[in-house]
Amino acid sequence: MSDQILTPAARWPYPQVSREALCASGLLLADVSALLLAALLANTLHWLYRENENAAFFELWHGARAEDRLLILALLATVAIATFWLLGHYNRRRPFWDELAELLRVLVLLAALDAMLLYLAKLPFSRAWFISLWCSAMVLIPSLRLLTKFLLLKLKLWQRLAIVLGCGRNAWEAAVALQSERAMGFDVVAFAIPQTADGNGERSIRIDDHRLVPLIRFDPNDPHSLTRSDHVALVVAYDQQDEFTSQINLISRLHRRRGDLYVAPPLRGLPLYGTRISYVFRHEVLFLSLRNNLARRGPRILKRAFDLVMSGFLLLAGAPVLICLASCIRRDGGSVFFGHWRIGRHGRPFRCLKFRTMVPNAEAVLEQVLATDPAARAEWDRDFKLKHDPRITPLGRLLRCYSLDELPQLWNVFKGEMSLVGPRPIVASELERYGEDSELYLETRPGITGLWQISGRNDTGYAERVHLDAWYAKNWSLWMDIVILLKTIRVVLRHDGAY
Repeated sequence: MSDQILTPAARWPYPQVSREALCASGLLLADVSALLLAALLANTLHWLYRENENAAFFELWHGARAEDRLLILALLATVAIATFWLLGHYNRRRPFWDELAELLRVLVLLAALDAMLLYLAKLPFSRAWFISLWCSAMVLIPSLRLLTKFLLLKLKLWQRLAIVLGCGRNAWEAAVALQSERAMGFDVVAFAIPQTADGNGERSIRIDDHRLVPLIRFDPNDPHSLTRSDHVALVVAYDQQDEFTSQINLISRLHRRRGDLYVAPPLRGLPLYGTRISYVFRHEVLFLSLRNNLARRGPRILKRAFDLVMSGFLLLAGAPVLICLASCIRRDGGSVFFGHWRIGRHGRPFRCLKFRTMVPNAEAVLEQVLATDPAARAEWDRDFKLKHDPRITPLGRLLRCYSLDELPQLWNVFKGEMSLVGPRPIVASELERYGEDSELYLETRPGITGLWQISGRNDTGYAERVHLDAWYAKNWSLWMDIVILLKTIRVVLRHDGAY
């Protein structure tokens, strides 16, 4: 190859083990610091609001036996660090949200263990101190860990160059996926195919709007022709199963020489989130356990309970904002709300509520625009939206920019017609454009937000929206809903793709 692709800034003058040891040490130090900061923060809050005005700052609760409490905390901190190490948090590269979910599970179990030890030892302690300690740890550990990874990336320590074996759709998606997870530290520097493979005459592949990645060729009988650097990650991502089979000897040689090898099999269309992998001893057979969570009663009840509690809380907490916006909209003489008929779960129609963002005679204005502007007609027929819609009022444009017009849909969620997270609410005429994926759409409630919202919103094409809705229905989990809600906040504040 091609070691010429490696940029001088990405090279490391010391052995690979030194780089990995530095990264692991930095992440471990970040976790230890976060635990100490969490204890210090909890102690500070306890000291500020203590009942005993004469208590010392480092007295961790009301009463004596502070050394026993410190011993328990030291033990739990050691268990936490050891668990994170065994789970590979300090050396393996995983998507941030997957690692966060695992981290929170560990901390919740440790908090339960802490409570049990305090009860069994009959130690007096402050409930506020206990809650603030573990809540602070759940925020500080992932925050400091993420900050440390970005610092290590700046120093070119956490960064790992990657070469993707393949040049088709699956290889492109693997490269885009790796680049999208910045905290994983991968930088795709090349696509690679055997010398005898047909690359359609391409010399480079575009993985985003600003970057072309070279397509290189290598000798499949000589793995060293691909790269001699152990720090370059190899990702096998052929498009067809027969390509994997034809290159099995190469994959085996690469695995023997390098140890670590990433494989992205062509599984597009399968529900992958939460898939369990199992194998039978001695047999070269891999089993994927696929689960349709939304078809199971338990997960459906859990999702509905989450929607009911959160929508009820948001309606009560946001009542002043809703009343203020309603009074502003009412001033132009039109109605406050706009209800459009959409298709809900099991095909049942419902009125999807929004704050009115258009002029009162919106239908007449739309008909005139579509009749006189061929470009607008083509855009409407393609997307059912107009990027520069003349019907929208100045206040309505502001509401749409920050998605405030969708706040009344919290009532739809509370009633059970919608969900906080789900597919886009569509009209009946759009359902046929979903094809076979229409069954996936109809098995869940439409959402106020969803994958389309955090993936460009109105800037995404219609086919991509359908794909995102289908992917969500096949891969649902409560954790995914929480992640999408958190990402929606950032998208709305940046008003990406809003119009």
